[in-house]
Amino acid sequence: MHHRTNSNLFGLKELLLFCFVLCLSVGLWGQTAKDYQKAAKKGNAEAQYQLGLCYANGLGVAQDYGQSIAKWLSKAMRAPNIIWDLYTKSEVMV
Repeated sequence: MHHRTNSNLFGLKELLLFCFVLCLSVGLWGQTAKDYQKAAKKGNAEAQYQLGLCYANGLGVAQDYGQSIAKWLSKAMRAPNIIWDLYTKSEVMV
């Protein structure tokens, strides 16, 4: 019985599929971040919060903690009831 000794976890097909899914998700996050940015600039606190998370994690935008915390998350946290609103939607990690 011949056992395969190759330590690769993925074959070429799996690697290409992974790359395709990764590229697709980056493209989707890019549009999502743009949508959040439009709403955030208009004062939507939930969009400001979500955009801050996008910047913190580099989702659809370049990772930038200054944009994340100093600009968008701090604006979102000034909105009345934003913590409660996000918590009741189960979007805040406790």
